[in-house]
Amino acid sequence: MSTRLAGTWTTVWRWFREIPRAYAQIFFARSAAVGLLFALATATEPRVLAFGLVAVVSASLVARGLGLDHELRASGYFGYNALLLGLGLGHGYAGSWMAMPMVLLAAGLAVLVTSALKAWLTRSFALPVLSLPFLAVFALVTWAAPSVGLAPTLAPVGDPLPAGILPALLAGYLRCLGSIFFLPTVAAGAWMALALLVHSRIAMILSFAAFALVSATNTVLPSPLPEPEVATAAANALLLSVALGGVWFIPSLWSAAWAGAGSLACLVITAGLAQPLSALGLPALFIPFNLVAFLFLLAARERVRDRRPQSVDFLPGSPEENLRYHLNQRARFPLSHALRIHLPFRGRWTCTQGVDGPHTHQGRWRHGFDFEVLDANGRRFHGDPTELSNYHCYKLPVLAVAPGTVISLESDIPDNPVGEMNLRQNWGNYVIVQHGPALYSLVAHLAPRSIKVRPGQVVAQGEVLGLCGNSGRSPTPHIHFHLQSAPFLGADTVAATFNDVVAVAQIGERLEAALVPREGDVSRNLEPGGDLPARISARPGDEWRLRFKGTTETVRLGLDLFGQTCWQSDLPGTSLTATHAGDFLAFHDVVGTHRSVLALVRAALPRLPLEDNAALIWRDFVPARIPRGLSRFPGWWTAILPSPGWEMTYLMHQEGAQFIIVGTSLRTDRRHRPRLRTRIVFDGDQGPVSIQLSWKGRSVGAHRPPRAPVERIATVLPLPKSIQPPKPLSDLPHGQPDRFTASPSSVRKESP
Repeated sequence: MSTRLAGTWTTVWRWFREIPRAYAQIFFARSAAVGLLFALATATEPRVLAFGLVAVVSASLVARGLGLDHELRASGYFGYNALLLGLGLGHGYAGSWMAMPMVLLAAGLAVLVTSALKAWLTRSFALPVLSLPFLAVFALVTWAAPSVGLAPTLAPVGDPLPAGILPALLAGYLRCLGSIFFLPTVAAGAWMALALLVHSRIAMILSFAAFALVSATNTVLPSPLPEPEVATAAANALLLSVALGGVWFIPSLWSAAWAGAGSLACLVITAGLAQPLSALGLPALFIPFNLVAFLFLLAARERVRDRRPQSVDFLPGSPEENLRYHLNQRARFPLSHALRIHLPFRGRWTCTQGVDGPHTHQGRWRHGFDFEVLDANGRRFHGDPTELSNYHCYKLPVLAVAPGTVISLESDIPDNPVGEMNLRQNWGNYVIVQHGPALYSLVAHLAPRSIKVRPGQVVAQGEVLGLCGNSGRSPTPHIHFHLQSAPFLGADTVAATFNDVVAVAQIGERLEAALVPREGDVSRNLEPGGDLPARISARPGDEWRLRFKGTTETVRLGLDLFGQTCWQSDLPGTSLTATHAGDFLAFHDVVGTHRSVLALVRAALPRLPLEDNAALIWRDFVPARIPRGLSRFPGWWTAILPSPGWEMTYLMHQEGAQFIIVGTSLRTDRRHRPRLRTRIVFDGDQGPVSIQLSWKGRSVGAHRPPRAPVERIATVLPLPKSIQPPKPLSDLPHGQPDRFTASPSSVRKESP
């Protein structure tokens, strides 16, 4: 009986959370706590609150009856348009006996319209639904009101705050906030301002700036708009500013400029629609917001490059979360182009001429690199220096730096004798590979008849293109490499950065996420091998149990839609995606609660090079939001000033069958001790055995319970429809390894 009661209570609680989440959706939030604060704003007028609650509950029942998606229902997706209808009807028709039946009917109709528009707009055009269902149903109710005996009787709206207590601009801003819920009072606006402040400080600033911009612009117009029209324009501008400035685009000066332009567009459209809508007997409501939102989203889709501002093409959160995630990914994976560029060789090579080199890398060809193999004494050869075969790099394989298609090549130019150069055919034998629009790579000075590919052939990263030679303008055997923007020989070079390169120095080896080799630098690609890849790589179907904070949490492994490993916690809605890039394993941010053990995994093991090398040191960034249990105020201070996170250095060593990865933060305390320390013990047969984090003397950890069985369930874990999983790293643009180039209109997060 107790189990049944517990299950009933869980169902009731999940259903109850749909109500505040419907409130939160209006301001692009997901938190039930934030939504509850918004609901308290409507509690300043109980009749309006009652109508809104009835509308949300009715919409939830209709959505359940239709069998609509559970996760969308739980997020408030099908409730926020019904909520706006309830609030609007409660404000405009509260005194009519037909108002409540009309709310029930309108809420159900809003669910149907929302579902239909989602199927059409989102799936066919990748556009959000926004508040179009509210506008359509509210127009029908307004036109049908005289025929069904629904008489307009505005609910009395009282403002308990005496005039003059607050500055006029602040009071106007609060009333504007309240008008979004049809309660243009300072009291309602104060509750909404508090909710917005808790949700996002960036959103708060954007909303206030939009209101101030619209108000100031109206005062300088030759013929200022009437107060009702200005209030409507400001309310629409306020919502649009939050959406453009931090929800659909990464917060930046450019997104703020777009938000400002959109705010002014709302003012113009409101003025232009005033007379046509008045003739139809309709208020403007959220029409300007929807029109300008579609205008900016469709215009952004036609940009050649997704930048200035850059769209949010991952699971969106608050503006702070979007900015923090963007900064973290850009710091972790600093790509110079839309894909990772590897070194064009195997083993250790030395850069003998780099960018702006003194010999040939100048002017149009300044972004070039020459590589040779030197021995421990710095010599290029052994034995007779006049014999090509005595040079260490001669006839070594030359590799494709990234996936692509062979465009052109030359293979019949003979090698030069040592010390001589072929100035008529400068490049010698070469291969040009196209990697994307306006991105080509060239490797030159190859050995004659050593090229292994043909024009039109698709090559993979690391595939052998040919062998190192001494053809063309080359006095001694070496490889020349550069990137260029055109497919013909001799085109202008473009800047190149090599990714995931091991820099070799006398004190050890250091993995660099991005490196531009300079003359004298010794570098190599990662070389996965040994027991590590087999024992450290999680397999779909694994199930692990870890003891964390007195409870045992189960983590199941499956595959997402892109074939990446998804670590799914038994805590509702909590998961962690891992990308296996071939030479390293990278974890992305935790989706869901940070009370999960997955937050410890993400902090202790953000990236793992799959090379069994105890001398290898690498750096990565732990999210600035410290896992709960270490910080007393998680998320707040990092949200005020978003950062890439805590930069860490990591080392790995093996003890028997276990691999131990230890991390220390570069930032230290006053005693020069690392502020953050991490330690994770990993076993391929058991997964994570123990995880330990230490932050400013406080520690938290998780461990595998004794004699916990290892289970394997062959399954593919489906991802929630509201989550857009990251794409493989090979397909990702500059600075964002789990994002892909798309229009901001593809974002699934929707609000009015």
